[in-house]
Amino acid sequence: MALRQLNLSGAQLTEKDSAVWTVIVNGKDAGTLISTERFGRDIQGYAGEVPVWIHITADGKVAAIVPQPNYEDEGYFGQATYIIHQWDGLPVAEALSKRVDAVSGATYSSSAIIGNVQAGLDYYIHGTPEQPTAIPWLPIGGGVVVIGIIVAVIVRRKNKKIIIDVR
Repeated sequence: MALRQLNLSGAQLTEKDSAVWTVIVNGKDAGTLISTERFGRDIQGYAGEVPVWIHITADGKVAAIVPQPNYEDEGYFGQATYIIHQWDGLPVAEALSKRVDAVSGATYSSSAIIGNVQAGLDYYIHGTPEQPTAIPWLPIGGGVVVIGIIVAVIVRRKNKKIIIDVR
């Protein structure tokens, strides 16, 4: 585990469930550690899952976020990790509502990081992860086809003589 990267060397972890641990440092509550590996499986980067570790302090602030092992291209993923520190120090509710933009040139990887952070913070607040509402990598062409089909159905219902062929 990346305890050193999370600044938790020497910490004791007590498992709450398969995704959440209580963190104890020098006998004191040091917060919560969340892994998005279990519930972030549907949040995909370019090459698959991109789970993260999230350390939340005892007073409810994001202390650190560290990516877990994944199959993303190192070059692109290195660019994507630029966004990780944007949540540092924020109270969890504020961090959850923070709008973080994907990194141009590493859109898949950075979008997966954002989605996993949102899912992990939501899990911390509500006990269940909420999937991201936006899928920034949805191909535009697919959206155009769907809109074209809807328009074709509406036009066809209004005037049976007009037929629109969407290809």
